Amino acid sequence: MLQTLAEKAAWDLSKKHAFRLVTINPVFVFGPVLSPRADATSVLMMKSLLEGKTDELPARVCDVRDVARAHVRAIEDPSASGRHIISQPNNIPSQVIVDLLRKRFPSNTKLRGKDGDSSPIIDNSKALKLLGGLHPVAETMVDMAVTMIQLGVFKAE
Repeated sequence: MLQTLAEKAAWDLSKKHAFRLVTINPVFVFGPVLSPRADATSVLMMKSLLEGKTDELPARVCDVRDVARAHVRAIEDPSASGRHIISQPNNIPSQVIVDLLRKRFPSNTKLRGKDGDSSPIIDNSKALKLLGGLHPVAETMVDMAVTMIQLGVFKAE
């Protein structure tokens, strides 16, 4: 709610003072981690999935590298304007993510997921135009798991 109010206030200010505004609106952010801290929500969720403590993840995901690129492009590209939703266009059921992780980590027998709707729900065309593409979900999730193992956040079997 606060983010929505802040964005609305920013749009009101941009109209009042006639300046270009670009907003970057990521959905749930996953991807490589840079720190061994395990207190970020996405890290905690992935750790729980890898440990078999949950079979649920947010259905709408994006890669932290795409969010970072979007912010840089919004500054560098004078044609960038408006609202950019950073997300895969489809819901991603946790079972899809589990299947991707099992291919990379076949010894992890704790992984479990849920099937779900994978229909398109988000129009991310502005973000795709700004970025030229998004990281594939498989790359996002595997890179996150690999960096969590490398940093000792998750102990691989």
